[in-house]
Amino acid sequence: SHGILFRDVLYSSIEGNVSEGNADGLFLGSSYFNVIRRNRFAHNELAAHVSNGSKDNEVTENDFIDNRQQVRFLDSKSITWSGEGRGNYWSHYVGWDRDRNGIGDTQFMVTRLSDRLTYNFPVLRVILGSPSMRLLHRIENQFPVIRGAVLIDHFPLRLPETL
Repeated sequence: SHGILFRDVLYSSIEGNVSEGNADGLFLGSSYFNVIRRNRFAHNELAAHVSNGSKDNEVTENDFIDNRQQVRFLDSKSITWSGEGRGNYWSHYVGWDRDRNGIGDTQFMVTRLSDRLTYNFPVLRVILGSPSMRLLHRIENQFPVIRGAVLIDHFPLRLPETL
């Protein structure tokens, strides 16, 4: 059920893979200091399951496309999946690229309350870009107590990296 399983892995690299149609496209558990780059996670139930820390990984230039839920992040501290001005492509990122450099103008909080809602109630995907969802995002930004620990991409890509 896992496309790529990384459990207790240190200082390794996952590059140029395709993980489609799995329960978990990527499972990261207690894995640190790894490079996860230029992979495609598409049409999975869950694109990435991140647990037990699994921080200090370089996760950039990956494509997360049309997964039922993009990331399930289980930790008490937020982590970042971007670096040196490049992040990942997220098919459900709603943002702008006013300077047309291929990178979204606003950071993307990958794990939000809206993600949990759309996972539990898939019919809500039709209102992802609606004013009500934007209001929910603003409330989460204003009141971090509601938000909890999140996975953040500071430089979300506007176009997929892989073919």
